[in-house]
Amino acid sequence: MIKVGLIGFGAMGKNYARILKKLNNENLCVFSSISDLNPNLKFEAEKYAKFYQDYKEMIEKEDLNAICIVTPAQQSAKVAKQCIQMGISNILIEKPIVPLAYLREGYELLNLAKEKNARVMSADIICYDPATMALKKNLNKLGKIKAILTIRFGKYPYRFTDVGVNEDLLVHDLTFARYLLEWEKFYVKSVIKHPFFREAQTDFVSIEAISQSNVKLIASATWLSEEKIRLAIVIGEEKIAQINFLDEKKSLRFLPKEMIKQVNFEVIKKIEEKEIGEAIPLEKYEPLEKELRYFLETIKNNETPITNLERALETLEMLYPTIL
Repeated sequence: MIKVGLIGFGAMGKNYARILKKLNNENLCVFSSISDLNPNLKFEAEKYAKFYQDYKEMIEKEDLNAICIVTPAQQSAKVAKQCIQMGISNILIEKPIVPLAYLREGYELLNLAKEKNARVMSADIICYDPATMALKKNLNKLGKIKAILTIRFGKYPYRFTDVGVNEDLLVHDLTFARYLLEWEKFYVKSVIKHPFFREAQTDFVSIEAISQSNVKLIASATWLSEEKIRLAIVIGEEKIAQINFLDEKKSLRFLPKEMIKQVNFEVIKKIEEKEIGEAIPLEKYEPLEKELRYFLETIKNNETPITNLERALETLEMLYPTIL
């Protein structure tokens, strides 16, 4: 049985703990322990697993097979390296693996992982979203992809200051585009960005990028919106795919390209009433649970994760122009 420990019990770490406890109850793993520097979290954490303040002590005492790291981004690579050096060979790290300013540490982690034959997976949750997976499965319906447009808006995350919106939100959309295109690399041609709230922290960014197969990506992300928005449009030669990742009905729509030539009131009305195009119902599951189940499967089957460390670092490196 895979014995799992969790490092970090903040806002996101608590979601990991909740799902790992569920997987423990399904006998898919043994969720043995949680580590966090804050001793005040002990009572809440022990509803899920044994609590440690020092993750090194946790590793020494718990005989773990796998670790999930959900720490602030500037600490993740350092913690992961220490885990590998202590014998942990299966690690899942919450995105971003590192802030862009810490890319060198990310590549040091990659080199160590290769040297020690450790499996390091990036928690790129967009790849495990039911809408993304349904689109990937039906991608051939679009014909040759010409362009991908994304919008990712949300409220300001006052709880952290170590990453900008480019590393927190935009990274999802570049990962989404790469996943659809079998991990092609993108070249960022232009960047519009600004730090409106904090001088050293970008909170609005928009990029135009081009892939190796000449697919255009236009992606915008900001923390300045009161409303949470997650949209993607994928334009193919045959059809257009529309995704609202927050749509409660959870459906993926394919629109015929002919609709663009017939924009009038009746067509708009039919689009709004969802009478035009093909609606594909999605599986109903929590993306983080899907991601954690997949992490355990890669360990059991000794497989390289699709969202592996090398791909995550490539994606971050492509976003480097957004901090220049």
